[in-house]
Amino acid sequence: MFVKIINIFFFTVFLFNNNNKNVWSAYNQNLNFPYEITFNEPIDYRTIIEPFIRLIMGYTTVSIEPKEFYWFAWDITKKPCRLVSLIEAQQFNIGDGEGNKLYLNHVVTQPKYEHQKIASTLLERVEQYAWTNNFNVIELYAPDDKRLYRKYGYKLKSQTGDQMFKKNPNLFT
Repeated sequence: MFVKIINIFFFTVFLFNNNNKNVWSAYNQNLNFPYEITFNEPIDYRTIIEPFIRLIMGYTTVSIEPKEFYWFAWDITKKPCRLVSLIEAQQFNIGDGEGNKLYLNHVVTQPKYEHQKIASTLLERVEQYAWTNNFNVIELYAPDDKRLYRKYGYKLKSQTGDQMFKKNPNLFT
């Protein structure tokens, strides 16, 4: 209980910190979040996401183990569009065809699979799922190989978000 109170305190400080006043508009208005947004001071996206993880899950620390990946998705069925929360994202799960369970924002893969195979398989599955369910997947973050998975994350973003935006430019306003 004490830990959750501390977590809520830090979350509140984060939420109302003047240095982060542009965070919410960034969530709602910019497809390229968090890469192409200028905040009042440099902010790593993990700085923004971690308080939510701490608050919702009650974690005392937020650790990312190898072979653990995080997806962030926009729910474009809402206006303005918004990031899907951790709890909501748990409702949308599919498999990658290799026995790994995939959540839109949380993927845990088997260590025996090669990075390239995992990334290409998830790219296909998530892209198809995103189109079918009106989601725009923003990024795949893999701490053990940032270059590979950020490459795929950008590719996925360009193939889903940009095309959706061209189909309906007012969708994200």
